[in-house]
Formats: sequence, C-alpha cells, structure tokens
Amino acid sequence: VLLFPRKFEAKYTQGEKVDARFRFKRSGLQTSHQAINEVKKEKHEKILFPTRILNKSPLCKQRYNTPDKLVLRNRDLNSEQRLAVFGVLSAVSRPSPYLIYGPPGTGK
Repeated sequence: VLLFPRKFEAKYTQGEKVDARFRFKRSGLQTSHQAINEVKKEKHEKILFPTRILNKSPLCKQRYNTPDKLVLRNRDLNSEQRLAVFGVLSAVSRPSPYLIYGPPGTGK
C-alpha cells in the first residue's frame, strides 16, 4: 500500500508520469544480524540449531486443532497473533524455539 502526502495529491494530474524512489531501511536487518552475532558470542547455537531432536510434549496439555478454538485472555488478537499463540502452545517448532518477529508496537 502506498500513501502519498496530501500536498502531492493536490498537485498530481491523472495520467501524469511520476518518478518514484524507495528507500530501504537497514535497521531491521542490522538488528537481526546483531541478534545472530549475540547467539554466536554466547555459544547458544544449539538452542536455535539443535543437532538432535527430542520428542517433547506441548506446553499446553489441552489439544487444539485450530487457533480459533483457543480461549485467550486478550480477545483483541488478530488472526496472525492467534496463529502465533497456537504455534507456541502446540509446540510446532520443538525443540527449536518459536521465533516471533515484527515491527515494534504490533503486539508481539
């Protein structure tokens, strides 16, 4: 989705060609690389990249077939957030950690 300032919309003529340029912010990528370097520095690679798989039971004893069946305290979660909670409780990534990422302020 592209949003344009009102000043641009007021001056733009339908059908007129526009030169658009996009800037890539490297801060998210830098933060990801910093996190990986910290894992290496602290020697926690085996947590993220286990060499053997242990069959562990889910954290939640009650089984859910779909995220829609979850009864959550926060009922304002969107479908992606509900799916993330479902994945954590169902232990879908075990023994690897279930990583949740996204922009700040999005309810992780």
